[in-house]
Amino acid sequence: MIKLNHIGEKLICEMINSSDSVKSVLMSAMGIESSAFIAVPEIRLDACSGLIFDGVHKVDVCILDTQNSTCFPIEAKLGLDRLSKNEFAKRFMKPCKTSHNDTRVAGSMISILECQLPSQCINKDLTVSYQGQKYVLTKEWGLISRSAIHSKWHSNGFPSLTEKCKHVAFESLARTYGDKGAFNNLVTNLLNVDFHAQWVKSA
Repeated sequence: MIKLNHIGEKLICEMINSSDSVKSVLMSAMGIESSAFIAVPEIRLDACSGLIFDGVHKVDVCILDTQNSTCFPIEAKLGLDRLSKNEFAKRFMKPCKTSHNDTRVAGSMISILECQLPSQCINKDLTVSYQGQKYVLTKEWGLISRSAIHSKWHSNGFPSLTEKCKHVAFESLARTYGDKGAFNNLVTNLLNVDFHAQWVKSA
C-alpha cells in the first residue's frame, strides 16, 4: 500500500504550485515574503568548499524564488512514529562530520539546515541547482509534519531546533487545497503512471 511518506514531497509541491490558497498559507506559516516562487521536490545540495553531499542530501521541498535566486528549504517528516522530541534529536540532530577521507559530508538534512556543518562549510552559502541556475539556501527553513505529531510536540516538548525553523502541519495545507474529492483527484493524477510503457513497451 502506498503511504503518504512515499509521495509526500511531490504531493506537497503539487498542492503549492496548483493552489494560490495553499501558497498563501505556506507563505504565512514560513514567513516567506516573495510570492514569485515554484515548489520543486528533492533537489540535491551542491558541493560546498570541496565537500560533496551524498545522494541522500536532497532538500525535500525547494521553494525556489525565481526573482532573487534563493531557495527556502523545507524538510517533510510525514511519518507518525519515532518523532518524539528525544527520538527526533537522536535521529536528525547530531552534528555533521566528514567521510570518505574528508571528501563528503555525513549527517542528516536537519543538521545541515541547522548549520551543524563541518568546519569547511561554516559561514559558506549552500546552494541547489535547478534547470541550469543556482539558488542560495536561505538561513530560515521549514518543517512539515503531521498534525498528530505537532500536537504531541505541543504537549510533550518540541524538538530543540533554532528559531530559524518554521513549522506547518501537512493537514493544514491539504485542507486548504480543497475537499475530499479535490485532494483525491490530485493524488490520483500524481500516481497516474503508464506502467506498460515503462516496464513492457520499453523492454
